[in-house]
Amino acid sequence: MGLALLLQLISTNGYAYLVGDFGSTASGNWNVASTWSTWNGVAWVAAGATPASGNNVHILSGRTVNVPSTGPYSCRDLVVEGPPATTRLWTTNFATNIYIYVYGTQIVCNGTIGDGNTFDGISFGIEGANCTITGTGVFDTSRMRKNTATNATTNLTISMNVGLHFNTASSTMIYNAAASTTAFNVTVAAGSTVSLIAAGGTGNVCMNGTGGSGGGGGAYTIFGSLIIQNSLILINLGASPAISCSFTIKNGGYVRAASLNCGASGTSGHSLVIEDGGTLELNGVGAAPMPFVTAAPSGTNNTYTLGLTSLVIYSGTGNQTIYNIGGLGYGHLTVSGLLGNKTLGGNANVRSNLTILNGGSSPKLDAGANYNLSVGGNWSNYGQVGFTEQLGRVIFTNHYAAATLTTPGGEVFYNLQMSKNAGQLLTMQNDATVTNTLVFQAGSGGCLDLNANMLTISNPLAAAVVGGNANGFVKSERMDNLSRMRWSIGSTTGAHVFPFGAAQGAANWIPFTYNLTAGNAGDVTVATYGTPPNNLSWPVSPITVLNLNSTTGLLPDNRDATVDRFWEIDHAGSPTTSYTFVYRTSELPVAPYNVPGAIHAQRYDDPLDKWQVPIAGQTSGLLASTYYASVNGVTRASAPWTLSSLASPLPIELIDLHAEGGCGEITVKWSTATEKDNDHFMLRRSADGEVFEDLVRVEGAGTSQQQLDYSFVDADPLPGMNYYRLDQYDVDGTETQSVVIAGRTLTCDDLTATVYPNPATDQLSVVGLPTGHGLGVNVDLIDGQGRVLRNWLVTGDRNRLDIDQLGVAPGGYLLRIVTNDRSQTVRVIVR
Repeated sequence: MGLALLLQLISTNGYAYLVGDFGSTASGNWNVASTWSTWNGVAWVAAGATPASGNNVHILSGRTVNVPSTGPYSCRDLVVEGPPATTRLWTTNFATNIYIYVYGTQIVCNGTIGDGNTFDGISFGIEGANCTITGTGVFDTSRMRKNTATNATTNLTISMNVGLHFNTASSTMIYNAAASTTAFNVTVAAGSTVSLIAAGGTGNVCMNGTGGSGGGGGAYTIFGSLIIQNSLILINLGASPAISCSFTIKNGGYVRAASLNCGASGTSGHSLVIEDGGTLELNGVGAAPMPFVTAAPSGTNNTYTLGLTSLVIYSGTGNQTIYNIGGLGYGHLTVSGLLGNKTLGGNANVRSNLTILNGGSSPKLDAGANYNLSVGGNWSNYGQVGFTEQLGRVIFTNHYAAATLTTPGGEVFYNLQMSKNAGQLLTMQNDATVTNTLVFQAGSGGCLDLNANMLTISNPLAAAVVGGNANGFVKSERMDNLSRMRWSIGSTTGAHVFPFGAAQGAANWIPFTYNLTAGNAGDVTVATYGTPPNNLSWPVSPITVLNLNSTTGLLPDNRDATVDRFWEIDHAGSPTTSYTFVYRTSELPVAPYNVPGAIHAQRYDDPLDKWQVPIAGQTSGLLASTYYASVNGVTRASAPWTLSSLASPLPIELIDLHAEGGCGEITVKWSTATEKDNDHFMLRRSADGEVFEDLVRVEGAGTSQQQLDYSFVDADPLPGMNYYRLDQYDVDGTETQSVVIAGRTLTCDDLTATVYPNPATDQLSVVGLPTGHGLGVNVDLIDGQGRVLRNWLVTGDRNRLDIDQLGVAPGGYLLRIVTNDRSQTVRVIVR
C-alpha cells in the first residue's frame, strides 16, 4: 500500500476518511459551507463549499445537519456517525420531500436520520450501481427512489431497520422514478424491517412510478420484513421496451399490506412470487380496506406464483374479499382479524393448510354464493361459527398425502368432496356434518378417516353420497365403534350406501348398504371394524357383546366359523329395511366354514345375551373382489351384527345352558328358543374340560317354534369340578357342539345365599350370607369372559349385601360368593 493511500485511510473515532471527504465539523444547514470541513489526510480543514456527487459525506459525532427546503443535494457515500442521541441528519421541512442523491455504494447510519415518528421530508435518491444501507442507529425517512438514469441499473440492499414516514400528501414511498429503460432493484435483508408509518396519506409500495404508470422497472426481494400501510401495487404500465417489474418474498420474508392492487400491466409485465416459507399478510386497514383493489388479481400481463408452503394471511378488521391468486392459488391460507366476513370472491385453491384463527373476535370465512374452496393440506377452524358454508363446495385435494380436519365443536359443510389421490388420508379430529352431498371423485378420492368421530349426512336422499370406491372411502375400523357415520334418512326409501373401506385397494372396499323399504328410519348410524382371526375384541360400545355363543360360557367357541368383522347399526325410527354387508377375503372364517354362499348375518340381543336366529331369505356370495351377505325385513333398532357360517351358526336356538350344584349332585339345564330337525342331544362330561365321555342321550323335539326346557340330574358326579358339553344332532347326523360349562356338588353346609331381583336392573341384594368368618365373605361380579368387574367384601355379622348401583351394561353375568373354604355361583341377568 502506498504512503499516500495509507494517509488517506487514517481513521478518527473508528471511522475511515479519504482525502476530500466532507465532514460536518459544525452543526448547521447542508447548503451552508461553514457547516463543512474536508479531510486532508491528517485533519479536517475548512471546506469553503458544500458536498457534491463525488464526495463522501460524514455527519460527525455530536453534530446535527439540517437539509433545508432547497435541493436536491448530492454525495457519494453517506455516513451518519453515532451515537443516535447526539448525531443527526434531518430536515425541518414537514410539508415536502427534500432529496439527497447518493451516488456511491453505502449509506451508514449509526446516528439518527429523520425525526423519529414525526413526518420528516428528508428523502433519498439512490443513484449508484450498488448501494447498501447499514448501521446501528435510527433511520427514518420519507421516500427512497431511483431518480436519474446515471446508472441503467441500481441495486439497493437495506440491512437495517428503516421507517418511511409520510403525510396526507404522500402516496408511494419506494419506487423507480427514473426513465422507463432503467431498473431499480430493492432488497430487504434478513433481520431487517422496513416500515411505512403515518396517520394519514396512502403509503404504498410500487416499482413503476408512484402507481405503476410511470418510471422504470425493477424488482423487490424481501428476505426480512416490509410493512406497508396501504397498497402493494403490482402494476407496470411502462411502454415497450420497458423493463419488467417483480415482487418476491423469499423464505423467511414477511410483507404486510392493507391491500393488493392487481390491475392490468403493459407488455413488460409484473410478477408476484411468494416462495416457500414466505408470508404475505393483508390486514385491510388502509385507505382501501378491501384486500384487492381490482375485482380479481388476474390483471393482463401479470403473473402470480405462490410456493406450496408460502403463507397468505387475511387479518383485516371487518369484511375482506378473498380472490384466488394466480393459476395455482395459495400455499397456506390463514383467516384471522377482528370480526367481519372474509368472503370468497370466486373459486379459491389452497394447496396447503387452511387456518381460521380466533383472537377473541370471531372472524368468519364465508364460502360466498356457491364457490369451490379447494384445500390440499390441513383444515383448522377455531369453531363451527368460523366457517359459513352457504351453498359452496369444499374440496380436499392431493397436494398433501396426509391432512387433518380440526374444528372443535364440529365442522359443517354444504358440499364436501374428496379429491385426494389413492392412498392419501384426511383424518377427522372432530365431528363433521355435510348438509347436501359427500362426493368421492371418480378414480381417486382418498381416505376420509373418521378417527373416533361422527360424520353426519343431513340430506336424506340416497344420492347425497356420490362415488366411493377402492381408492376413495370412509374409514371406520375402531373396535370401540366410535368411528361412526350417521345419515338422516328419515322416511326416504332407497339404497343408502355407506362408503366404508378398510384400506386402499379393491380387496378392502367394504360398503354397507341400508335399503329403507318402509317406515321412518330417523337417523341411521353405522360403524364397522375388522378383527384378528380370533374375533377379538368384541364390541364394547354402544352395546357390549359378551359372547359369540348363546350362553355366558367363559370361552367363545364359534370364532372359527365367524367372519372377522363386526358392524354396529342403529336407527332411531321404526323402519323396515334390508342390509347388505360386505367383507374382505381375508376375513372369511377358516375351513370348512369359509364358503361365502353359506354365510349369513346375525344380530346380538343384548338383554338376553345371545345371538338371534338368522332372518330367513338371506343371500350371500362373491362381490367383485370381496364378499357380501344380504338380509331383508330388518326392524331391530340398535344391535351389533356379524356374519357366520350356516355350517356352524352361532348357536342361537339354544338360549340357556348352565349347571346347578346341589348336595351330592349337579343339575344341568338348557332351553331352546326354536328347533329344526333336532333328533337328539348328547350330554357329555369331563374331569378336565378336554376329554369327554357320554353321560346321557336326551331326545329332541324335531321341529319347534316355541321355547322348550330340558334338564338332567347328574346324581353321581365326579369328585371336584365337573365339565359338561351339550352336543346336538340333526336327523341327518349333523352335529353342533355347545360351549363347555362347569359345575360341582355342594356339601350340605355349602353356601345357600339368595339373590334378588333376578333379572335385575341396577340394584341387587344378596341375603343369607354366612357370618363369623374372620376374613369376611367376598362377592365377585364376573362377565362372560371371566373378568371380575366388581368386588365387595362383607365382614362382621352382616348376613346380607345390598348393591345400589351395579354399574354394568345389560347382559348375563355370574355372581360368585366365596368364603375361605366354600363358594357359591349364581347366574344373574342385568336388563
